Amino acid sequence: MSLRASACVALTALTGLFSFACGSTADDNDKQGGDSTAGDGINYPDADGNCAEGRVKAGGACITLEGADPCVTMPHTDFDGDTQCLEAPDPSEGLHMHYGPTDYDDPAEIAKYIINPSQELVDCMFQKTPNETDVHMNTYHVRLRPGTHHMITYTQPGDHAPSAEPEACNQGASFTFLVGATSINTDISSVGASKEYEGAAMLIHAKSNAAIQMHFINTTDKARLKEGWINGLYIPDDEVKLETNPITWLGGIGMNIQPQTQVTIKGGTEAATQVASCEVTADTGPLNIMATVAHAHSHTKRVAGYITRAGATEREKFYEDFNWEEPTFMYYNSGVKNPTPDAASKRTGGISGQLTAEVGDKISWECEVHNDGPSDVNTLRFSDKALTGEMCNIFGVYSAVDTEATSPWSCISL
Repeated sequence: MSLRASACVALTALTGLFSFACGSTADDNDKQGGDSTAGDGINYPDADGNCAEGRVKAGGACITLEGADPCVTMPHTDFDGDTQCLEAPDPSEGLHMHYGPTDYDDPAEIAKYIINPSQELVDCMFQKTPNETDVHMNTYHVRLRPGTHHMITYTQPGDHAPSAEPEACNQGASFTFLVGATSINTDISSVGASKEYEGAAMLIHAKSNAAIQMHFINTTDKARLKEGWINGLYIPDDEVKLETNPITWLGGIGMNIQPQTQVTIKGGTEAATQVASCEVTADTGPLNIMATVAHAHSHTKRVAGYITRAGATEREKFYEDFNWEEPTFMYYNSGVKNPTPDAASKRTGGISGQLTAEVGDKISWECEVHNDGPSDVNTLRFSDKALTGEMCNIFGVYSAVDTEATSPWSCISL
């Protein structure tokens, strides 16, 4: 089955949180309190929503931080974030990828990763995934230095020489997201509190051509260091029960929002022009939407996702988010009860329970964009610039119900 868009679209400006799977930010509240274990063996947060020490929330469950150990030998620099360094897992148990200096004692090497005050930079480092054989992964840990707007890791066809320093991404249309983060501490599980998705994992081919894309914004008065660490943990092939693949829903690619205006960008089947449709067809069969997360920039006040069932006229909202800087991952399975979204209090939320898009169902989304404020003098266009450009995207993870899914579920609209 192929869900990748066949149309050639200019996506080189397409950057943002491109998350292959379900993630959660590990903060102090996540690491306090206690959790309980239900009859299905899954650890859940306590009544106050907290996990026991040593666990963080992911997918509504409390997962351990195995594979997220701080570096034994920490870097010593003059920049914030030295303690973010992640120790690599055993190569037989997981992969490790790094964007940043190879020698902290070499000023010339450090200089490659400097971002000065008032700068905003988006670039990539290319490398092969370190796995010598095909593997399945379902847990990731990401640590980033302060100032990161996002980090994404994706694979793409072809070959690319390993990067000696950050370089232009030149991202084309044929790519597959692996993992992404908009917080400096992110722990990701593609299973979460889900009996129906037990054994879910994504296939990573041996020595895949990968890119680590980093978007940094320095709003401070001193230079910062761009750096990030990624650990991905393997799951034995005989424990894999379900193949997962990314959701890639891109909206507003043709946006042109004038200063001092408010516009609601429409994506998916509600858009005026679809390059790749977001209606589920008989070719793919029903698709389980396992998790979604919004990606927009600083002028977007709200992102919402909808499903219109076959034969219905009313849309059902399954996701709504009000925080462009740290959008919330929403999970859809029997183990998670999501909060009800509320525009008045700007509370992010969505529907609860398993979310299956049947044949004939239509997916749409929208972004409320305000091009206002004294600093806004530019027209907003689809761009990787968080302060002077915009996006209207939703990402996530899905699985096919009756067929084999081997590529991203891509919907693209102008």
